Amino acid sequence: MRLALQKQKNGAKMRGFLRRTPFMQFRHNKTCSKNLEKKDTTMKKLKLTISGMHCASCASNIERSLKKTLGVKSATVSLMTKKGFVEIEEGKDVPDSEIEKAVSRTGYKLTGIERE
Repeated sequence: MRLALQKQKNGAKMRGFLRRTPFMQFRHNKTCSKNLEKKDTTMKKLKLTISGMHCASCASNIERSLKKTLGVKSATVSLMTKKGFVEIEEGKDVPDSEIEKAVSRTGYKLTGIERE
């Protein structure tokens, strides 16, 4: 950083990271550290086994239906493994029956739920 400030005083052209000021470095580090502190440990994860999927459209329909369920933060469904992964906020208690309804609403069968 001192090298950058010395070059700036001498009037030399600066490129890349040398152009940043100490204030910008501080702001950048401050925002990055805030993001690291926000580790969300209150998430429940579910692993679903789904039968009846045949194409990518099937998987995306199930995924969309799961995301609409109240309390579900994120959902991903894999066609190749016939599995779905759901993240639920711990403060929101989503019963297994609601997850099963979301899958059956799209016309597929939920054969297993594992809590991680």
